[in-house]
Amino acid sequence: MNTSQSTSKTRRQLSNEGKKILHDFYALKQYPTDEERKSLHLQITALPECRWYTEKLVSNWFTSRRQRDNRHRDSENQLKVIRELCTKTPNPSVDTLCAWADDLGCDPRGVFNTVLSFRAPTASTEDPTPLPIPDFLDTFVFNHEWV
Repeated sequence: MNTSQSTSKTRRQLSNEGKKILHDFYALKQYPTDEERKSLHLQITALPECRWYTEKLVSNWFTSRRQRDNRHRDSENQLKVIRELCTKTPNPSVDTLCAWADDLGCDPRGVFNTVLSFRAPTASTEDPTPLPIPDFLDTFVFNHEWV
């Protein structure tokens, strides 16, 4: 075998029309049946620039899209929880922020930045007392094992 030849495949991207077919169906139903997947595959491969698209790729697209939606939903839920925690504890200590991060299974720097963003002054409110930025937070995050 000649090692100078590249064995990597060129990555193809679905055309905008093909993406629209998938997005439109996903808006109606997130879990297509086998028949619906086959129908989507036929619709997509009927497009001249999408003849290469396989039924397996249709299935993978739906799986990936559901995973992206779930990650986004998890982030929104974490923001909601942090906002609620801040209303109960308006001036959390660094230890409290780290405990919140541990409970949420996320990075304390993200919790800290989120809390700071909630406390950002607006034109209609007075500047709140700023939270002290902990110098050891990066070291703590680096040495802490997250589950």
